[in-house]
Amino acid sequence: MMNERSFCVLSSNFTYRKRIIERIKTDIFKGNISSLNTIVIYSQGINLEKLKEQIYTYSFENKRVFLFKQTQDLPQEIKSFLLKTLKEIASVNYIIFEIEREYSEFVKDAKVIRDKFYSYLLKVSKVIKTQSFKEDISLRKLIFAVRRRQAAQTLYILEKLFLEFKNTDVLGMQILGALIKEFSFIPDSLTKQNYFRRIWETDRLIKEKGVDPKLALEILIAKILLPSADAA
Repeated sequence: MMNERSFCVLSSNFTYRKRIIERIKTDIFKGNISSLNTIVIYSQGINLEKLKEQIYTYSFENKRVFLFKQTQDLPQEIKSFLLKTLKEIASVNYIIFEIEREYSEFVKDAKVIRDKFYSYLLKVSKVIKTQSFKEDISLRKLIFAVRRRQAAQTLYILEKLFLEFKNTDVLGMQILGALIKEFSFIPDSLTKQNYFRRIWETDRLIKEKGVDPKLALEILIAKILLPSADAA
């Protein structure tokens, strides 16, 4: 069946997509993965003639996987070719289509809905909707954990956020801004002043002393949510 040889992995999170793709390849090759087994094809700059050559060239490997990256950006001529030949290609190969968007967002896109190839691909392939990092771990979740004084959960979410976002300086400032907004609703003026002082100290550590934003925020969270750390 097509959905046993053609896979469609959708997620905006690189780590989750990579994990799922590696799992698919492990299942196909029973753990004996070789670089010769996998042919990676990038949508940008893809050439139809070269693609045909790669697909129809005989391989001495028993199994081959064609991994299409950035599938959401495939040129029209490639989509037209695959629309006609996908079933044939999948009869002797495995194909993984990686889409760097969330499933719920992708299928509602007007261009996707009108696109014959994407409609066909989602219909015949095994669709794997990996859980989005942004859905599971977010700034909102961080603030919710702070509000509930869940120190371990807050530090865990903080760690994941910094793994996800490349611009750590901007992220650090966003988190400080969110904390200021959250603490502004504290009714006790002394507690509020103490928290704002801690935030100001953290801001200075980052901007003036060049301390890593993640480390500075970890110190801040520990002092706010762990009394023993504040006392130290």
